[in-house]
Amino acid sequence: MDINAKGDYLETPLYSACASGRVAIAGLLLKLGADPTTPNHRGDLPKDALFRRLAKLLTSYLESLLEWSHGNPIVDAEDA
Repeated sequence: MDINAKGDYLETPLYSACASGRVAIAGLLLKLGADPTTPNHRGDLPKDALFRRLAKLLTSYLESLLEWSHGNPIVDAEDA
């Protein structure tokens, strides 16, 4: 089995793991010899996919936090 096999859109298993935020799987694939420099059809590397995924997760988290904070004022520990 080729660990760097390309599927749809020239995505490798490492790229797919990074794009879906599966960091542990990405780490395992790297240990098994996956090539982190193989781009997909747009020229994006696995690290690019991972950064996009993490940015989406962080944005979602921050939006949820801001939404929650509208009903729950944040109190500074010094003011309490």
